[in-house]
Amino acid sequence: MAEVASKNGDRERARDLMYAAEEIARSLVHSHQQTVLLTTLAVGAAELEEPAQARYLARELEEMGRTLSQPVKRALSLAGSAATLVTLGDQDRARRLAHDAAAAAREEADPPGRSTALGMTAAVATEAFDPDDLQRLTHEVEREVEALTDTEQRDSTLASLATALALTDDRAGACRLLDRVISVKERARALSGMALTVMRKGDPGWVRELVPGISRAVAELPEGEEREGATADIAETLALLGEPARAEMLLREVTDARRRAEGFATAAGAAVEAGDNVLARRLAQTAESAVRATVDLFAGAHELTSLACALALVGDQERARALALYAEKAVDGSAEPARRAWPTIGIVKAAALTGDTEWAERLVRSVEEPGPRGQALARWARVCADAGARDRATLGRCGPGAGRGRAFRRRCCPPPWPARLPWSSLSFPEAPSPLTTRPAFPASPTPSETARPGTRDIRCRPR
Repeated sequence: MAEVASKNGDRERARDLMYAAEEIARSLVHSHQQTVLLTTLAVGAAELEEPAQARYLARELEEMGRTLSQPVKRALSLAGSAATLVTLGDQDRARRLAHDAAAAAREEADPPGRSTALGMTAAVATEAFDPDDLQRLTHEVEREVEALTDTEQRDSTLASLATALALTDDRAGACRLLDRVISVKERARALSGMALTVMRKGDPGWVRELVPGISRAVAELPEGEEREGATADIAETLALLGEPARAEMLLREVTDARRRAEGFATAAGAAVEAGDNVLARRLAQTAESAVRATVDLFAGAHELTSLACALALVGDQERARALALYAEKAVDGSAEPARRAWPTIGIVKAAALTGDTEWAERLVRSVEEPGPRGQALARWARVCADAGARDRATLGRCGPGAGRGRAFRRRCCPPPWPARLPWSSLSFPEAPSPLTTRPAFPASPTPSETARPGTRDIRCRPR
């Protein structure tokens, strides 16, 4: 919502929303969760041209990194501060903090925790390191993971680091780490993340060259769920690289209705991006058939709304409306308001894209849960802003606590770390965060009105 307000030129409203999001983050008692959210907010503030708030959050993250007792948490806080300063252009300070984060990670006595902390430091603060220093840290992480007995954690750390190196255009390093991932399924998923990363830089060709080798490895897997999942990930990679036709060929091999629906919906979005409306319609029809073949239509509501949005974008408003109505009926079949809330968010966007603003408004007002209601309002505001209807973008205001933890998700500004960092592998006792209050930050100078270019994430299934 802050991003929408910023694009509309309402700097004061954007600043208020960022402050509200920060207060939500500070309400968390677990310092690890708070650090992750404050890092996201700090980088977001920098990218929304709110340098005063971004610098304040960067200083607080640094203070957390200096005061926390556990090395892993210190490393994450310092790395988050470094990532923020990179976005602000303070490369020297960011470099020093990145090295401090790596030093804190090395203090972890437990080998699995140390390897994970070093990997996260490299992934979060990738652009803060000099190329030579990043290469040395990467080799250090590789040596650390060699001692791990947990293959899944090992593969997850290497895959996340490979995606981070793709962000710095270190092709040789990314390919080397990807080759060391043992699990073919994990390698296929990492390739999809790398495709999304290099798509931002406009040079996806070298990732496309990796597809045939991994595809052959996937083909050698025994038939079953693992093979189908890896095949769907390869198809998603091709869709992200702008090859929906090749993605379609691979998806024909997937028998699981849910995975087929997800894959074809993503491929349809890629076809829309490529301007191939005929292919987009055909893929959308195939995805629709796959969704209707699922036993649980409620579970397929997300794919239905994705297809409705794709069809609306290619001009098939009538079919898009029919799919959105079908998704609404599937969602209404659930008796629990909490279950109905989140799928309704996607239907709001689909309804708005079909031009039925009254229907979209009714859907927004029907969401009673605070978190989903905040998301629905944000989705409505974004669609209205994109359509130029700024007067309709302020449909309502979130109440206290609305959108906790989810109200600030930036589509155009990907997070400063790869989407699949091994957060779940961190196992340590939680302690209350030392930061629960903050004074008001100074007003930021008026930024340039030039909008930052963004990349649309056409993936149907978030990582």
